[in-house]
Parts: sequence; C-alpha cells; structure tokens
Amino acid sequence: REGNDKEGLGGMRKSLVVEQLKGIATSDGFASSVIADFPRKVRKVVKPYRGLENDIHGDFGHTGVVYREPGPVAREVNCPDWCRLEDSLKQARNEVVGERKWGAQGQQHGTVPGKWRRVPREMWALRPVHVPEEDQMSVQAPTLAHGLDRVLRFPGRVFPLVGGGSRGGKVYFDRFLMRIPNPDEIQWDAIPPFVSAAQDPMLDNLSRTIYQNEESTPNLYISSTSSSTSALTMIYHVVSRYRELSMEGLSPWCVGESSSFTRQVYRPISLLVRRKSEKRFVFEVDKGPVASTILMELGHSMERMLTFSPKQFRERYLRGPQWRPSSPENQVFNYTQIGQFLLRAQIDCRDPETGDYFDLKTRGVAPIRWDVDNYENHLGYHITKSKGKLGSFEREFYDMLRSSLIKYNFQVRIGRMAGVFITFHNTRLIFGFEYLTKAEMDRYLFGNSDFGDFAFDKSLKLLAEVFNGATATFPEAEAIKILVRTRVRYFLFDRSLIAGFLANSSYPKNPGKVWMS
Repeated sequence: REGNDKEGLGGMRKSLVVEQLKGIATSDGFASSVIADFPRKVRKVVKPYRGLENDIHGDFGHTGVVYREPGPVAREVNCPDWCRLEDSLKQARNEVVGERKWGAQGQQHGTVPGKWRRVPREMWALRPVHVPEEDQMSVQAPTLAHGLDRVLRFPGRVFPLVGGGSRGGKVYFDRFLMRIPNPDEIQWDAIPPFVSAAQDPMLDNLSRTIYQNEESTPNLYISSTSSSTSALTMIYHVVSRYRELSMEGLSPWCVGESSSFTRQVYRPISLLVRRKSEKRFVFEVDKGPVASTILMELGHSMERMLTFSPKQFRERYLRGPQWRPSSPENQVFNYTQIGQFLLRAQIDCRDPETGDYFDLKTRGVAPIRWDVDNYENHLGYHITKSKGKLGSFEREFYDMLRSSLIKYNFQVRIGRMAGVFITFHNTRLIFGFEYLTKAEMDRYLFGNSDFGDFAFDKSLKLLAEVFNGATATFPEAEAIKILVRTRVRYFLFDRSLIAGFLANSSYPKNPGKVWMS
C-alpha cells in the first residue's frame, strides 16, 4: 500500500476479513473432478469456481456487466486550469533568480537562466509513415478468436468468462480459454523476441528517408512506444501539476481511497540517447538487467491464445506431440512521425468490422501484482463480483487507473489505435474481458479527449526540448544518459511487509495441483 493512501495495512487486513470472498476456488474451471489431487485438509475448504455471482439481472454473458458509470465529459473549450502556464511561470520565476544553487551544503553546481519561452500552441500532427512497397509483407494484424469480438461491440463493459454463481457456472466463451498454459508448456522458440528500436532495420531505413526528404528537420528522435511512453508520463505529471484522476462512476469505497497515481508511476527513469548520424538519434529506457516474471511471460503467450483457434494454438505454441514447426511469425507495426519524433508501435489486433487497431493487455489480479515473486501463493484469489473493494472487476480497474492506464493511453495515441482489450486473470484462470476506448480512457485521465490531445502534444514538445538541449550541450557524444525524475518522493516496497499482509487474506494458499476435465 502507498503511504499517501488514507487506509493503511491494518485497515486493509480488517477489510479482507470483513469481505471474505465466497466460493473461492483454485481450479481451472468448475469441473467436479478438480479436487482429486488436493490435500485432504484443503478439500474441505476449496470449492469449484462458479464464476461471477448474479449481482445484476439479465444474461450478462452476452451484453456485459456495467460496473461503472462515467460522468459527463468536461465541456470547457479553453485550456483547463491544470495546464495554464501563468501560475507555473510565476512560481518558477520566484524559484529561479538569475542563478540557482544546488546541493544540501549550498555548493553551487550549476546555473539556470531566468529566461522563459512558451511552447508553441500549434499541435503536432500525427503523420503515418508508410513502409515501401518492396519491404511490405502480405500480413495483417490478427483478429480475436473464440467469439471475443462480441466484447468490442460493448466498450466499457466487462464480459465474464464464467457466470451463473450457485447455478453451476455457465461458460460464455470457448472453454479452451478456461485454462492458461504454464510457461514451461509454451514453445518459446515459436514466439519472436522483442526487437529494440536501436536494432530495428525498418525503423532505421524510414528515419533515413525522412531525414533526406526533410532537410530542415533539426533533429529526429527515434524510439518505440515502450520507451517513449515512460518519458512522456514523467513529463505529463509536471505539466499537469500532478493532476489527480477522476473517480466518477465508481463505488463509494473509492472515495476513501487515493485518487492520485501510485508512487511507482513517479519512479525516476534513465534514458539512453544514442547517435545514429549527425541529426538522427535513437533513445530507449535504460533499465539494466531485467528479470523475467510470470506476468511478462504470460503476456506474450496469452496474446496468441486470444487470437488463434485452439487447434492452431496447440500445434504452433504448445510443447508436446501435437506441436508442428511453422513459418516464422510476422509482427505488424505502425510507424508514426510526430514533429521531431519517429515512433514505432506494435499492432496486436484489429477489428474486422471497423478495421480499427487495438492493443491487447493481460492484467493479473491484485495480490499477484503486489507479490509477483510468490504468485503461486495467491492462486486462490478470484474475481467473483462486478463491484466491491476486493475480488471484483471494479478493484482491478481502480488499480489499473492509478498505475497503468496513462501508459496505455499514450501507446494508443502513438500507434493510432482505437483502444485496448484487457484480459483479467490470476495466471491460471481467466476471469473476464473488457474493451476500453481511447475516449473513455481520456475521460478518466484528462477530462476529455481535447485535454488529452493537449497534454500529449505538450509532453512530446517538452521531451524534444530536453533532447535538443542535451545533444547541443554534448555535440560530439555518441551516447548521452538522461535521468528524468519528478518532485514526488519515490520509495520501494518492503516485500516482507507485503508478504505478511497477503498472508492474512482469506483465500486459500498453496492449493497444490490444478486440473480440469
């Protein structure tokens, strides 16, 4: 839990006891034979998973569950208060008087001039950059399988995979989705690895073409969505003066919770800017060695699980006698030039009816995200209701709103996509699906899409100013490392404290083997 939340660990423990999840299971599905290999002591506690309880009327497997009602869209025509510059400039002039001293002992390490200039008000256009015909591949972005395209027709509603509660559990989509294959079951050689922006030959060729055609371009900065969104998020917090999020339409329990971003969103990031030529640079987030987690691995395999038929998925991606060698998988990208930036976005999926592109996101439930190293201890945590502080889709949306939705939004804008398709799971079971449009994300994050466009545009321009200043200061450098941070204090969680908190929750731990018939 974050320190700025009004309810601490003690209160959360009490809430967990009060809101004990009923009918919690540790099975893949609701097969009666699921508890065959469970220890005798656990068999008396664990019940088969029955899916989402009937907390609303109607067959919500076909039209979805409405668990939030967004408020009206902000109607202001002019720039909102949080992005006006007059107050910020006045405050900055008070802080910067010719020179500014840095350091605890008052030692002067550098100076900041007391001169300011405005960011141009005209918006940078998002210009699609088309791949040359000789380099184009006759491949399109995949479409959703298993009847999941029904979710796209009802944005903002969650579609449970299993429903019916005490009636016995009804499966609303293909039963193939009821069990998520473990990472050791996946043929990882069949999934292409991630190619960074610095190693992407197509991105390099396109940047050369743009530079040749537009000699007046001062500098061109090349990157992918994963790196650019991290930097843009940091700058947005400063531009918006750490604006809080909208909680309209959510349950009253959210009123007592924090409406700001999680502290992890404010963590400092390190950017590595490498020179490719005189005026072409590629930048990436310098994360150092990154250990793979269960959520990162399942994110790659579940994307294929959602877009391939059961037979195709087993033959192409599952280890075993049914596996068949296949041709290399072709990935689809969108390339966009925005001012001084050339950005690449991977296209995960498309809507066959509208032709719109959208992103696929897999979202682990709360306890697994909090304690991912010990995820097996929390397989008993299930989503069993639409609203509520725990075990609900509303809880997952609330956490996503505070932590990841700002990056999702920027990724959608860079890739010229329509929204994101979210899959909620606990690494063993899929609980439901939801499609979020860019307009709805804008409403919760910025107020409306106009404000979102303004924030995105100004954040990009300020990031370009940072790069322009760095490259001008070190004109001969082959690589420049830039640390970006905010004024919000960032701290890491003590995992032992989180483990102790999760140990007092009310769902079964270490359930043993998981089977389904």
